[in-house]
Amino acid sequence: MRTFLIACLFTLASLSYAADWELKKDEDGIRVYVRDIKGSEFRAFRGTVEVSSSLGAIVAVLKDGDDTRQWLKDCEDSKFLSEFDPAGYLMYFRTDAPWPVKDRDYALRYKLEQDPQTLAVTLSFKGDASLTPQRDECVRVSDIEGAWHMTPQPGGKILLEYEVSADPNGSLPAWLANQFVVDQPFHTLKKFRKQIQLPQYRDQRFDFIREPTGSAASGGR
Repeated sequence: MRTFLIACLFTLASLSYAADWELKKDEDGIRVYVRDIKGSEFRAFRGTVEVSSSLGAIVAVLKDGDDTRQWLKDCEDSKFLSEFDPAGYLMYFRTDAPWPVKDRDYALRYKLEQDPQTLAVTLSFKGDASLTPQRDECVRVSDIEGAWHMTPQPGGKILLEYEVSADPNGSLPAWLANQFVVDQPFHTLKKFRKQIQLPQYRDQRFDFIREPTGSAASGGR
């Protein structure tokens, strides 16, 4: 049975956790960790994978609202809400849930930052329920935040980390909540790793993102 995504996209440092990350799955080069959050019955997740990619290609996939369903687990619908610029952008998501659980939807504010020394890029996000009207057929998720972390590695690789913390609101079976925190990041990163190699993303570059020296994107300088 399909699990559903409570969040699209890494937990910010401001979140308060009750425990360290616990490794739950290590398969096909992808690792999935979970940990408890103080004051919440739901667990945060973190998925990591090393990819051969430029920073620009990763960001290009993340901001493409039309094709999010191709890689984001259980994404039923997505929509780009604002123009993309160095400061970030806004997006809407609807996630598919197995009957009789209602689908969830949410809107996110994204903020992009790059460390001038390490060139690591962080695309953090936080829910904002005011960005889109409430839909009767969905449960609105408002308490959600996380990040995509992209850290250059030796040999032109990028360490990609995907973290999410969320409260799905409404009634949610325990078996579904427990299953999604492992399945969602694992299958999302597995598909994402293939998505960034597609021609429409592979050569994408942004003037406000510095690519690491020696990578294919920087021309091997």
